Amino acid sequence: MRHAIGSTPPHSSGGAAAQAAAHPEDLTSAMLHGSAQAHRRTEENAFMQELRAGTLPRRAFVQYLTDLREMYAALEDGLQTLRAQGRIGETLFPDTLRRTGPLGLDLTQLAVRGRPVHPSVPALHYAGDLRLLAQTAPMSLLAHAYVLYMGDLAGGQIIKRWVRKAYPEDFPRGVQGGADAGAGVAGAAEAGAAAADPAAGLAPRFYDFSALLREGGHASAQDCRRAWKAAPDALPLNDAQKDDCVGQARAAFACVQEILSACRELAAAEPPEDPDWRSSAGAGLSGSGPARRSAPPARTAPEY
Repeated sequence: MRHAIGSTPPHSSGGAAAQAAAHPEDLTSAMLHGSAQAHRRTEENAFMQELRAGTLPRRAFVQYLTDLREMYAALEDGLQTLRAQGRIGETLFPDTLRRTGPLGLDLTQLAVRGRPVHPSVPALHYAGDLRLLAQTAPMSLLAHAYVLYMGDLAGGQIIKRWVRKAYPEDFPRGVQGGADAGAGVAGAAEAGAAAADPAAGLAPRFYDFSALLREGGHASAQDCRRAWKAAPDALPLNDAQKDDCVGQARAAFACVQEILSACRELAAAEPPEDPDWRSSAGAGLSGSGPARRSAPPARTAPEY
């Protein structure tokens, strides 16, 4: 079922306002607490559990990146407009935070020969809703930026390790396309050296925030998240806008859940990839590797 984000999302009646009232001075804390259950459901999605266990089909992961590029393109168009209008600053949306470009590079590396991968219906709906939101209630995009970017900087750094283990032919252990965000500024120099060889087997660029850490002088991903959250917390939003952001954060998680489920379903409907070819980018034997023992659900990160 599609969750429209232009209006009050499911399961939010009363809850969003109550959470915002409990944290009137701190927007990001209100969004954290107000979306906690939706966050947990996202982490427990079968897509995430299979990725963690190393059993997620490679095609499902490629579909996931395709969907992410669609929705990040819409979000970043809206945030760029807000920045150009002076309504948000570069601290909240620096160029090094953008994910559309890195996603495009990852998809080139993981290209599925002869089988174009198109965005799923839930991803197209989410992107369309984000573009509509940018026109009708643009400051509500802050909630989606919070959920997506802070998730990438928190649990995304754990997911990056799952991806490397699940698809070792695509992302060789010995060569990384960027330091883990948690490695801080010291790791950024090493990341720059690795990135000098574009043909090397790169870690997923989508999860690489070394340039963001280097630019901001942050020692760790946690420091980066703390600095980012100070920006929306300082904005002069009224109570109604804060309440809406809490509901929008919950809706963002619901949309991501639908996308994760669609990625698994679309991959299951496709014939298996031929394991005997590599993509034109020179990386990526297809297939998800040997099945691993299932792991119990685990939270990727306790908080943003």
